[in-house]
Amino acid sequence: MLTSPALLFCDEPTTGLDSYSAQKLVHMMNLMAGQGKTVLCTIHQPSSEIFDMFSQLMLVADGRIVFFGDTKSALHFFSRLGYDCPPANNPADFFIRLLALTPGAEEDSRRLVRQICNEFAVTETAKDVDLYLHHTHLASDEVSFLSLLPVSCAPKSLL
Repeated sequence: MLTSPALLFCDEPTTGLDSYSAQKLVHMMNLMAGQGKTVLCTIHQPSSEIFDMFSQLMLVADGRIVFFGDTKSALHFFSRLGYDCPPANNPADFFIRLLALTPGAEEDSRRLVRQICNEFAVTETAKDVDLYLHHTHLASDEVSFLSLLPVSCAPKSLL
């Protein structure tokens, strides 16, 4: 923060914080994004309030992108596939339960994840992500970690 970096990558910045502090931290990240900084972060099991503070969401399971896009479109995408988030339920918890490996039913869980990933893979968003990654790869000798960051989560004020 002292050097005012253009890119701020935060790995689970809210872990260990109480809900008030976590919300304040995400609010501050939104303010930084509003000032032109690129703020990317991973959030593990966010509260519904924290989840609502993000505009872009990337869900990854079994090494594949399950969904990428805005948070409202995620609910619509899963609903279109027949997986509706119950009313008054935290969407993050819903996605985790749906995409996690279920003990004793691991193969069924993997099959479900493959099915959902395959559905996402034919969307325009998935094609755009692939195109971006392809051009990034062509523009450099190797695909660096940073080249993958633009397809990660970003606070609402970023986009």
